[in-house]
Parts: sequence; C-alpha cells; structure tokens
Amino acid sequence: MLAGCLTGNTYNVDVTWVTEGHSTSIPDEEMGARIFYYGTNHGLGTSIWVPGYSSAARVDVQTGTDTTEICVQLERKTIELVERFGHTVEEEVYTDLSERVCQDVLVDDEDNPRADFTLVFAE
Repeated sequence: MLAGCLTGNTYNVDVTWVTEGHSTSIPDEEMGARIFYYGTNHGLGTSIWVPGYSSAARVDVQTGTDTTEICVQLERKTIELVERFGHTVEEEVYTDLSERVCQDVLVDDEDNPRADFTLVFAE
C-alpha cells in the first residue's frame, strides 16, 4: 500500500442539484457545478465539473467508514487563450459562483446512496 492511501470500500453515489436563480449575463453552456469527493485514486480529494443549472452525476467514492462527504458549488467555465512555450493554447478557467455546500452521505446501509443539493445563484 502506498503511503497516505485511503483503504476502504468503493461506493457509487448519485449527486443531484437544482439552482435557485438564473443568470441573464452568463451563457447557459458556461454554467455548471463542481462536485468534490474522495475518489478511488488512493483516497485523494477529487472533483468533477458537470454542466447545467440542474443536473445529476454519479461519482465513485472510497471511504473506510459508513459515510462520506460530498460538496457542490456553482462554477462558470470559460475558455481563455494563453501563451505556453511560445504557442497560443486554450485553457479552461473556472470561476466560483456560489458557496460550497457539503453534506455527509450514508453509503453503507443504502442500495443507492445519494446527495441532493439546492444551490443559490445571485447575480
């Protein structure tokens, strides 16, 4: 086992969110939510960005207990052109649009563990 690795079971957790509020200045395709969780990559903190004001995703979490923490926050994803080693390349840039909201999810006693969030967007 590698030093610092988390040992435990792996669970599929369904994460859903809805957003209260809507932007009039940000295109819908730039809106999404970042889901933070402890993944199966040696138990390191992991995150994914999923587009949409309201959506769902399934994440694979690893935990040594019967609970895991899942966090979600709204983010805007834009593409910027940057110079790298003499070349112009596209880079994804993420901007926080809400507070990070977290909850503990019971994973061991449920057939289908889930975390449901309501996020507030105020322009």
